[in-house]
Amino acid sequence: MAWAMTGVSVAIAVAVAMLGRLVGGDVPVELFYLAPIGLSVWFGGRSTGVALALVCAAAPVFADWWSNPEGFGPNSPFLSAAIRLAALLAVAIVLWRILDALRRETALAHTDVLTGAANRRSFFEALGVEIQRVRRTGSPLTLAYIDLDNFKYVNDTFGHKAGDSVLRLIVEIKQKHARVVDTIARLGGDEFALLMPETDHDGAMAGLEHLRDVLLDAMKTRHFPVTFSIGVVTYYTPPSDPDEIVGKADSLMYAVKEAGKADIISEVIGEPAIARSSE
Repeated sequence: MAWAMTGVSVAIAVAVAMLGRLVGGDVPVELFYLAPIGLSVWFGGRSTGVALALVCAAAPVFADWWSNPEGFGPNSPFLSAAIRLAALLAVAIVLWRILDALRRETALAHTDVLTGAANRRSFFEALGVEIQRVRRTGSPLTLAYIDLDNFKYVNDTFGHKAGDSVLRLIVEIKQKHARVVDTIARLGGDEFALLMPETDHDGAMAGLEHLRDVLLDAMKTRHFPVTFSIGVVTYYTPPSDPDEIVGKADSLMYAVKEAGKADIISEVIGEPAIARSSE
C-alpha cells in the first residue's frame, strides 16, 4: 500500500507540474502539491514525505525542460525551485509531526501508559466485537481474569518502582507467549485480563497453565513472592453485555483467592453449536 500510494503521489506531483506549465504563472498551482505530500506522509512517513517534497520542487523544472528542452539553460527557475523546496520540506515535516501526534494520542487512548497493554476501554471494545463474532459463528470465546497475589508486599517491601517493573514484565511475558489474536489488558492496579478468541476450554487451559509457569519462573528468578490467581470462563453462547462476561471471570478469580490463591478455576457456559444441533 505504501509503495502504491507513493507512486500515486509522484504521478500527482508530475501532473501538477505539467498543469502549472500549461497555465503559466496566472494560476498558483503550488497549493496542489500539498495533496501528494500529505498522502506520502500518511502512508510512508517522514522520509517519504521529504522525498516527495524533493519531487514536487523538481517537478516544475522537469516540466520546463520537457516542454522546451532547447530553451532550458542557466536562466531556468532553479532559484524558485530551491525556495519551493524549502517551503515544501517545511510542510512535509509539519504534516508528519501532526500525524505522529495524532497517532500517539490514539495509542494512548487505547493503551495502558505504564505497561503498554490494552486499557480497560480498549479491552471492552475488543470484547464487544468478539461477542458479535461468536454469535455469528458459534465458535467459543474464552476470557481469563488474572490477579497478582502478594503484589502489595512487593510495593511495600521493594518500593513502587519495583512494583511497576513487575507489572511491565508480566505484560511483556504475556505478549511474548500469547497469540497475536489475543488481547492483553490491564483492568486495574494489579488485575489483568486475557481475551482468547476462538479458543475452547482445553486449549485455553493449556495455554494459561504454560503462561502461569513462565510467569512464576520469572518471579522466582527476581525473588518476588508473586503468584497468580486466575479465573477462566469459556462461552459458546455469550451474553450481549461484556460486563457480565468480565464479571463472571472476576468472580471465578475471587473464588481462587478464597480457596488459598495461586490456582486456576474455570467454567464452561453453553455447548458447541454441533452438540446443540445434534440433540
